Amino acid sequence: MTIAPLIVDLSLRYGGADVRVLALAQAFAERGIRYNVAVLDDSDIQHRLASEGLNYVIVPHGKGNPLVAPFMRGLINKEKYTVVDAHNPQSQLWSHTATLGMKGVQRVSTIHSSYRLEHDGSVKGHSYEQIIRLNAMQNCRFISVSEAVHDYLRQTVGLDDKRIMLIHNSIVLPENPQPNKAHPLIQEIGWQDKTIVVVVGRIETVKGHEFLFRALKSVKPIYSQLRCLIVGEGRIRDVLEAQVAEAKLDDIVHFAGFRNDVNTILSACEIFAIPSLSEGLPYALLEAASQKVPILASKVGGMAELLTHMQNAYLIPPSDTPALAEALRWMLDNVEKRQAMAEAAYTLVKDTFSMETMLEQTLAIYQELA
Repeated sequence: MTIAPLIVDLSLRYGGADVRVLALAQAFAERGIRYNVAVLDDSDIQHRLASEGLNYVIVPHGKGNPLVAPFMRGLINKEKYTVVDAHNPQSQLWSHTATLGMKGVQRVSTIHSSYRLEHDGSVKGHSYEQIIRLNAMQNCRFISVSEAVHDYLRQTVGLDDKRIMLIHNSIVLPENPQPNKAHPLIQEIGWQDKTIVVVVGRIETVKGHEFLFRALKSVKPIYSQLRCLIVGEGRIRDVLEAQVAEAKLDDIVHFAGFRNDVNTILSACEIFAIPSLSEGLPYALLEAASQKVPILASKVGGMAELLTHMQNAYLIPPSDTPALAEALRWMLDNVEKRQAMAEAAYTLVKDTFSMETMLEQTLAIYQELA
């Protein structure tokens, strides 16, 4: 049977899951595979797909609206998609519920994080986890993006290991990335001669920004050249901006908002920090490695499995402000050693995370189901 995948991504803001969805759409288009991506109107992923001339269809309801399910059912019936691959909780709830009883349609849920941990054991996290269990009852297959997510699905959620396929997030690496302080944003804020710590990702509690700001407060008096760039948007931005103001860090912390030029921003920065409390295998980390930016990361999830302390990254326990402050001091004091770690991280990602491998394994799952 010829496969015809429908990728479902009902996110508003661009994140790691959307990077993978965009990469799959690009690969399907290059190979002449009939595909489509179901997205929300005016979402970041819609704009990305449109800018590259890739296929997408707008879901005319909010992601929390049950009317998404009948819309998806009508779309799948009309276009005869053979595989529905959903990439976030609402996508997984509505699209797989929509396909119940339909013949010739296989269900895949790609899980990008440990839902309960990501949402700090909240009601939301538990409800998202229940969607995974519902998907299992709906006879879904699951793709995990890291070993940590695979273990979460098997050990915490209780899925049969035979139903889970580990397919790592992957990335195309530039051949010889070079630092570049000429980025317009860096020039605009006047940081061309500063040592910049950059954080890329959603501004949510799970990302651990608050611990970084506490650490910055303790090291700021020692390092006059230190600056911190926050790239991304999220629900707690106002809270974090207030924390920065209270800690008198306004002069060294800049919130850049959502950006489409993350790779070039990374090349203008000296240190990439990801102090998350929980992670799968974030694309932002792979992008930092691809630009040879030294990595300071929490020892959690897929990052703990991928990285080795003092070999290709400086790893710290999550939510440990003193350890984070010490890590910043070490990174700032040891320029050559941190750059050697960055070179090692680049080599690791280049050797391990092939975009072609991710695509071939994903197509193999689709073909197996078909």
